[in-house]
Amino acid sequence: MKPKKSRKAKLKTKASGLRSERESITCVLDLTGDDIRAPKDSDVKLLIVGNNYLLKQASVTTTDTAGNATTNSFTDQIDPSEKEVTIHVLAGLNTVVMTFFPPPAMETLDITENCGGGTKQPILSFGAGIRSSAAFNIHC
Repeated sequence: MKPKKSRKAKLKTKASGLRSERESITCVLDLTGDDIRAPKDSDVKLLIVGNNYLLKQASVTTTDTAGNATTNSFTDQIDPSEKEVTIHVLAGLNTVVMTFFPPPAMETLDITENCGGGTKQPILSFGAGIRSSAAFNIHC
């Protein structure tokens, strides 16, 4: 017959299970080097952080090693809050272009990767100003 676990042991097991679940959340983008990198054929969830900024367009132009460029629009995948979009990056150099409806007054803007579970990874930050677009590269 198996000994019963105490309430404390059950809670500890449950808490460690949650911790393992949280620890398994990983970001897709690798920001450790000079270039932003991601595995090819990855989905990247981008989140804009700015009180009055709204994301209106998002596209990715991928240039392969032969120099061929293909542009894909992700505008139809912008979430209803107009703050988040999931893009798909392919093998090669991916240039991400985001267009915003800017705020009526100067404010800061951050572009982050939403890694899930409340974890965000900063990609770009802009000081107080009024921006209508931003672009950055992701290497795969």
